[in-house]
Amino acid sequence: ALKAVVLQLPGGQVVPLGSGPQQKEVDGVTFNEQEGKLSWSGGSSSQLATLMVPPGKDYKVLLPDGTEMLVNAATSVTLPLAFGKQREIAVNGEAYLTIAADPEKPFRVQLPHETTVQVLGTEFNVNTYNNNLVQVALTQGAVKMITDKGSVLLKPGTAANYQPGQQPTTISFDEDELLSWKSGIYRFDNMKIS
Repeated sequence: ALKAVVLQLPGGQVVPLGSGPQQKEVDGVTFNEQEGKLSWSGGSSSQLATLMVPPGKDYKVLLPDGTEMLVNAATSVTLPLAFGKQREIAVNGEAYLTIAADPEKPFRVQLPHETTVQVLGTEFNVNTYNNNLVQVALTQGAVKMITDKGSVLLKPGTAANYQPGQQPTTISFDEDELLSWKSGIYRFDNMKIS
């Protein structure tokens, strides 16, 4: 089982992360890790990498366009090493994104069950831990959740829940509760002590 945060590169090489500051060059791409945050330069949009965060850890990434992403435990993110005509990544698990605004290039996050989040400039959380539920919660800006059963435009403070085969629904959410993981706080509601 995965014990450390790793970045798997297009050529198959694996860069271990999270053990201290480092700078590394692989195939013309310079990776820089400072204070637990990874950034890089020199990649191309055709090169896809996968960031894998193991259970019990989280990890910060600064994407080439200035977008920041905090990736929660047991999550993988597939992303190009540079953005071309469009900005698109795929998340399986949970991540909080602060999108750098670029009206010419909307940002898209692909989620399981053929669900897409379309963004202009905004902050939101995606959660796909539950196999039968995709949740997108918006804290700032505007996002559109697109599913094969219809799409939903979110306002700050609302979340869209999508279960495959059903229309997406919207709910309001408590930011302190939903995003407590960003502060390293684990909340348990109506759980047995055991």
